This record gives sequence, C-alpha cells and structure tokens, in this order.
Amino acid sequence: GGFQRGVKGFVRSLRTPVGMIKARSDWYFGTKYIMLHFLGREAEQMAHMRKCSMAEAVHLCKHYERNSNIQSYGNSDVDMSKSCENYNLAPERESQTDYIQGKLSEIAHAKRKDLIVMADLIISQPVDLPEEYREPFFQEAYYFCVARYGGILGEESVISAYVHMDESTPHMHFAFLPVTENANGELRFCAKEKICRRDLKTLHGDMQKWFDEKGIPARVQNGNTKFDSNGRALSVKELKREEYKNHDRWHEHKHGAKNMQKNYGRW
Repeated sequence: GGFQRGVKGFVRSLRTPVGMIKARSDWYFGTKYIMLHFLGREAEQMAHMRKCSMAEAVHLCKHYERNSNIQSYGNSDVDMSKSCENYNLAPERESQTDYIQGKLSEIAHAKRKDLIVMADLIISQPVDLPEEYREPFFQEAYYFCVARYGGILGEESVISAYVHMDESTPHMHFAFLPVTENANGELRFCAKEKICRRDLKTLHGDMQKWFDEKGIPARVQNGNTKFDSNGRALSVKELKREEYKNHDRWHEHKHGAKNMQKNYGRW
C-alpha cells in the first residue's frame, strides 16, 4: 500500500538497492515503529535502548517487578522459579509509576499523550563473561548508566535497575527519566535531546572503555544481540521474531506469503 511505497521511496533516496533492505511496520506496547533491516549488514551488540510513553511504562514496570502474568508480555522464556534471584540496583521506589508521575508534576514537559516519560536501556551479560564477574559487571554497568544519563538529577533520574536472572540471558533494565537541562538550569522532559543519534552511536564504545578501566573482562560486541542499520540494537522480542521467521522460512515457499503475513505481521 501507500506505506510500502513510501518506504521504497525512502530507500531510493538512500541510493540503496531495494533488494538489500526490508522494512517492517509493527506495533509494540501500543506504539508503532518502523525498523529498517539491511540484509548482510548485521553486527553484534549487547545493549538496546527503547523509549516509552506513560502507557508503555506501566506495562514495563510490571514486567521489571514480575508482579503480573509474564505471558502477557509475549515472553515465554521466564523461569518463575528463578525470579527470586532478580534484584534491583537502583534506590527502591515505593511505586515506579507513582515516581514517574511525581517527577512529571515537578518537571516541565509537553502536554501530549505520547510524551516519552521513560527510557529503558537493556544491558545483557556477555556470553563469555567469567561467572565471578557477573555481579561486578552489572554493578559497573549501573554506575556507567547513572554517570551517562543521570545528569543533574543523578540517581533521582533512575526509576529502577532490575537485573533479571530468570531468563535465558541475565540482563539489566536500566529505566530512567529522559530529563535535560537548558542553559538557564531549567529541567525538562525531552527524550529527543537526551537520547540522540550521536548518543546511540557512541554508547557501546564508551561502555567498553568504562569496563576496561574498571577491570571487567566484558566484550561489549559479543554475539549476544544484533542491531539494525541505524545502530539501534534489536530487542529480545525482535530477535525472537526474527529467529522464529528464519526457523520457519520454508513456509513462505510452501504456503505462500499470506501465511507468513498472518504468522509474523505485515512487511
């Protein structure tokens, strides 16, 4: 339709062969996003950033705390018997969502329903990290995130930092308020300025330097996750979607494109 024609036009503007790119429109926690996936140009990263509206933040905070039916988040890899091993590195908030609402009442922001009120940086444990460095790795990852994104608020900008030990790969959700400060010292919610393209492009390199300085033998580019053409690491959900698609690729030839669209969404 019109959406696909628009994507093809965008691809031509990049002077990239249309055959070398796939574009996907999808819905995630109520927000539509577009991912451009360049075939044959994947690289390996271990951190993934996503921005969330208040509605999305409510769902994610429940996910962090494991206080709701985990199946509702489309993740069947959670071993609830190990959820007791999860822990939070950030200061305890009585309620994560109430904490966000409280900061919204104190800090200037645009009056819009889709306002980005939380950013979630997911940092996964490298596959080759020695077991004895697991806790120091996540602790230093937390310190790095506070130093990079805390700004003038410091730990006040941190909503939570849950380390999940009950999934296939241990990882930390560093959830923070995307608050910036202008020249007059005034604070404002502005995810576009807080998490810009330059920040995402330098994130993994700066994180690697941090670990090296702290003596943590962690390789940031480690084969644990992948990222798209814009340098944005793919989420666990996106990776699983791709894994399932590749596993059942023969359906496209046996049953045609309609079944692929039904099972995996429109391309």
